[in-house]
Formats: sequence, structure tokens, C-alpha cells
Amino acid sequence: MSRYLKNAYPFGLFGGILALIGFWVFHLVGLDPITMSIVFNLINLTLFIGLAIYYFKKYHNQSYLSFAQGMTVGFFSYAIIATVAFIGIYVSFALVPDLFAALKAGRIEMLETRSEGLMEEVGEKAYLRTMEEVQNMKMYHFALNDFIWKIIFGLFLSIIISIILRRNKL
Repeated sequence: MSRYLKNAYPFGLFGGILALIGFWVFHLVGLDPITMSIVFNLINLTLFIGLAIYYFKKYHNQSYLSFAQGMTVGFFSYAIIATVAFIGIYVSFALVPDLFAALKAGRIEMLETRSEGLMEEVGEKAYLRTMEEVQNMKMYHFALNDFIWKIIFGLFLSIIISIILRRNKL
């Protein structure tokens, strides 16, 4: 197990740092860093999971890769990326509380401007419950949401990349 983690660690660490840099760049250019991070995460995760699995196959496993080995390296990679980004985003909110307040206010404003359409789609009761939940959000909710999306995307991408790069011994 340690050889999989040892291989995935640098890719996961660098991918997590890049995800955090992307979060801040989106914020600094005036884009919603949470929404834009979802698109950026697909590219970031694909790149670093793919590199980690390829590197393991090519340099640590004599150019062979089973599906399980690819999934293990992929899991460690996306878990490290998601954890580093979670910690970084949470610390960012703790150090810059105005950022969290602005993101929360943006969500509330979006719900208020689309209130009529949302009430028709989901009903008034669900809309009011959603509004209350957004108003009661804590700093870790945004970071946890980002973490969960990275885990979901990472699992999906690890499956695809492991199948594509799989090469079993004959």
C-alpha cells in the first residue's frame, strides 16, 4: 500500500495546491470561486490522476497496470487533492472572513432574485427551507461541498483512466 501512496503523494499535493491557487485566482478576477472551481476541478483532477496512474505504471510497475492498482493510485491522488483543497479553502475563509460572507451573500441574493421561479419549480416550502439553510451556512460548508465534488469526480475519473491505462501481465 505504501508504494501506491508514495507514488500518488506528489501528484495529489501539487494538484491540491493548484486547486487552491485556482480558487484564489477565480476570486481575484471577480468570478465565483466555488462555481468556477467545479469546472477547473475536472481538468485538474483529470491531469493529476492521469499523471499519477501513468507514472506508477511506467516507472514503478514495469509498464503493467491492473485495474485495482490504477484505482488505488487514483484514490490516493484525488483524496490528497480534495483534502489539501478542503484545508486550504477552510483556512482561507478563516483568515479572510469577508470572502465567506461575500460568497454566502451571493447565494442568498441568487435565491432572492430567482424566488418566483424557484417556488414554482420546487414549491414554497422547499424554497423557504433552502433559504434558511443558506442563511445558516458555516465556513466549512463551502469547503466540504468542494471536497465532496472532488471525491465524486475523482472516483469517476479514476475508473475511466484505470480502464484506459490498464495493461495486465500475460
